[in-house]
Amino acid sequence: MTTNKIFTILLVVVVFITIVEGKRKKRTTRASPSNFCGSLPSWQELKSALVSSTPPEITTNGGEDFPVWAAIVDEGGYVCTVANSGSSWDQQKLSGRAEAVAKAFTAVSHSVDGFSLSSGNLYSSLLPGGMRYGQAGNTLKPDLVNEGDQRRFGTRLDPFRLQRVGGTTGLAGGLALYRFINGVYRRVGAIGVAGDSNPCADHNVAWRVRKIFGFDGHIDNDDVKGPASPIGTSDALIHDRARPDNGLASSSESGYGHPICSTETYSVAESLFPRAAYIPPAI
Repeated sequence: MTTNKIFTILLVVVVFITIVEGKRKKRTTRASPSNFCGSLPSWQELKSALVSSTPPEITTNGGEDFPVWAAIVDEGGYVCTVANSGSSWDQQKLSGRAEAVAKAFTAVSHSVDGFSLSSGNLYSSLLPGGMRYGQAGNTLKPDLVNEGDQRRFGTRLDPFRLQRVGGTTGLAGGLALYRFINGVYRRVGAIGVAGDSNPCADHNVAWRVRKIFGFDGHIDNDDVKGPASPIGTSDALIHDRARPDNGLASSSESGYGHPICSTETYSVAESLFPRAAYIPPAI
């Protein structure tokens, strides 16, 4: 083989490796194109609000009160920040980190300006017979979920940051975030909370944190509407699934129903202002 041929082959190999490496770096470091993270709560603000919304700072959220994860995504679904209520990454259930992102992505991708759907509002519609059955196939990207140093999980340098991780879930704990811009309540992102054994408790935590931030769109005044309007409060959990539950979408009269996780979580949700869950009078 001539020297020129060897040089040509080596050049092609180098170019190929350069292109592949460039694509890999672009995938793993891509910044949010919508650039809305700057207008959303910072990591420190999320961490502080999360700690103040969970025991021992409060009595209970109605579940097991395990330390939890929280994630904020921008309106394009890119992760802005991830935090936890514990003092280190290993105090929370590891599965809750990805679940929190999925809940936030679900809320932001199904809500619009002036109308909010919480992740828990989608529970029934994702079941067999529901209008969104099959959407749960929008799974988290496994290469991102399994990537990175676990010691950075829940820190300012969490590997999820500035990635669109995706995911669709009907478990409670994801809420859209709203800001009043030019006379309209704009959907600017979402928060997801996960880690308690009880998703309704996660929902209660997310409800508290969103209220602290003031990104709830004054849902107590029905400025931002949702499936629970006007009887309930916008994107509150609707507990209208028939009992016994047949596991199908038809168990929910409204189509937006979520099971009552426990009497304790429901009691806490009822005590929050605005209340985070309700049972329609007909049930």
